[in-house]
Amino acid sequence: MGVTVSVADLFEDRSIARLAVQILEQLTGNTKAVVIGPVSRSRHLSLSFAEERLWFFDQLEPGNPLYNLCGAVRITGQLNAEILRQSIEKIIERHEVLRTAFAAVEGQPIQVVAAAGDWTLPLIDLSDHPLHLQAILLN
Repeated sequence: MGVTVSVADLFEDRSIARLAVQILEQLTGNTKAVVIGPVSRSRHLSLSFAEERLWFFDQLEPGNPLYNLCGAVRITGQLNAEILRQSIEKIIERHEVLRTAFAAVEGQPIQVVAAAGDWTLPLIDLSDHPLHLQAILLN
């Protein structure tokens, strides 16, 4: 039908009649379009429901790595560590979610978005280790 009904509209205390009116208003063009614009980072940002859930679980068991994702990449050939560092820094700069942490203000969780800045790539030199140890450390 080309109409939009938010999840909040479905789960709030609304009647079927009220939802029907909302849908009819959209179909007849009697609604105002909602424009989503940028939000200032100079004020406290609230958490989404999913973020609130993660914050709540972290309050129950601080530091639990349950929701951390990790991975490994095998690189063959010569590695240009500076290009790798710059690439990761650009990704962090572009995606502020990678710079976002949760804090509590007056007992309520908020998002704190750090400014983009230089990122340090930790390097571990395994060249002095025996080859079998390198294979174990890299696998």
